[in-house]
Amino acid sequence: MRETAGGRRYDVMVRDRDGVQHSKTFRTKREATDYQARAVAQLGDGVYIPPRASATTIEDLAARWLAAGAGRRESTRSREASICRTHLLPGLRAGRSIGTVTRADCQALVDGWVAGGLAARTVVRIAASLRSMFQYAVDAELIGRNPAARLRLPHPDPVERPNLSAGDLERLAGTLGVEQGLFMWCGAILGLRWAEVAGMTVGALDPTRDTISVRSQLDRHGHLVDPKTLASRRTLAAPAWLVADLAALPRRRGVPVTDRTALVFLSRDGAPLSYVNWRVRVWRPVTEAAGLPGLRFHDLRSVAASALVAAGVDLRTAMHRLGHTTPAMTLAVYARVAEDRDRAAADAVAPRRPARTAADVPT
Repeated sequence: MRETAGGRRYDVMVRDRDGVQHSKTFRTKREATDYQARAVAQLGDGVYIPPRASATTIEDLAARWLAAGAGRRESTRSREASICRTHLLPGLRAGRSIGTVTRADCQALVDGWVAGGLAARTVVRIAASLRSMFQYAVDAELIGRNPAARLRLPHPDPVERPNLSAGDLERLAGTLGVEQGLFMWCGAILGLRWAEVAGMTVGALDPTRDTISVRSQLDRHGHLVDPKTLASRRTLAAPAWLVADLAALPRRRGVPVTDRTALVFLSRDGAPLSYVNWRVRVWRPVTEAAGLPGLRFHDLRSVAASALVAAGVDLRTAMHRLGHTTPAMTLAVYARVAEDRDRAAADAVAPRRPARTAADVPT
């Protein structure tokens, strides 16, 4: 540390890991001494960041982080951009330097979102983007540590999944009609996601082996894209009748068997399905007519998971069939289903209170 301008300025010079010297000027000796102590400690930990790098603004960091996510799914990139624009930039002040952001600042943001009435699940999702953005800064050696790591987050309530009986599914399939009924069975039997069913092609069906392969899915623009994750690329054994009926759909439209890229499901206009239109025009009216208002197509994956639990299917096989990336995702589904079955077992053993007299009731 060097005193300059008659004691009115203090220069601190630090040499980084590559031998490059960096200097920073402070108005008080205390600020200079504190900075020097932190810089020496960071050098010892191998996390020293030059002042110029940590002076990057929040706005610049957000732009670089979003640009680095070009390989992510379009829906993910769109959601992250919206989170930045709506929550992160206003909350952190876009022109602020990233080196001044502390863990307390990030925790205050989270607490503010909760106090503002945002749902716990939404807060957790926004906080994940906040943590990811600052982790990008750490990896790019713009800051030494992630200030958004290990924050106190609210615990989202478990998502309520409806308990659908075989009769419910049969009634729903009958109300949907033949083609859309098959679409529904792909979710209830195979546990496929909506985009995976909508993106199913003729080439995905193998009637000789009674299997259905997930090799693509339909994006929001009606284009076939890669599945959600590597684990989502899978080949599933399926009931023979389901494979046969699915293969018959494109044949009825005159699609040759050799056209392996042709979609199995199309809209009434012969175009790829649009989730928004399909949900409003097909799914919502039919579920209400079938006495199942509020049912989501994604809820059918729980039906498939329940069947796996009932059949005693092992964890690895369940992960494969559901297209899960980690065992934790599958275990969470299994735990929820097992809890439902435990309650059903208790109710089956003692559905109602045995007849007792008032004298028998303990006090």
